[in-house]
Parts: sequence; structure tokens; C-alpha cells
Amino acid sequence: METVSIQQLQHLLRLRSVTVVDFTSSTCAPCRVVAPVLQQLSQHVGVLVVNIDDNAEYICSMYRIRSVPTVALYRNGVEVDRIEGVFTLPQVRQRFGV
Repeated sequence: METVSIQQLQHLLRLRSVTVVDFTSSTCAPCRVVAPVLQQLSQHVGVLVVNIDDNAEYICSMYRIRSVPTVALYRNGVEVDRIEGVFTLPQVRQRFGV
């Protein structure tokens, strides 16, 4: 897992064929619950973490984030699926096919 800025995210999404992005916040308790799940998922697929705290309005508007945690699957830079809320490793792997 790699924590990235919004600028880095935009660049990395163009470079990677499959990427999971975790939109999170430091004040979000459910985000802390899914963090270990995403750490395990990162053994199978690239996971980028974007903390929305510094620029929440812009990030939420640009990426249509309604709540955190929001975890989105990108293929070739295009969002193809997302999960909002708490989930288990089997749930996210089955849903995203990774």
C-alpha cells in the first residue's frame, strides 16, 4: 500500500493497468477497520491510499466520494467498481475479481 497525493494518484492511474484506491480520512473509524484488509489485498493487487483530509471538497467532488471509506477499482485509469463502507477480504476480492 502506498499513500499518495491527488496529483500522484492521477499520474499513477494512467500508468497502472489495475489499481485499487482507498479514499480515507484520519478521523474515520470504519477506515481503520478496513486498513488491515487493504494491507492483505495489497499482496494481490496494487493499492493506493488517498487521505481526503487536506482537500476533501475537491477530492470528493472529483471522485464522487459520498462517504469514507470508499474503495474503488480502476482498470487502465477508469473506475469500474467501488465499495463504500466496511468489508472483508473475501468480499472485496470476489467483488473486484482480484
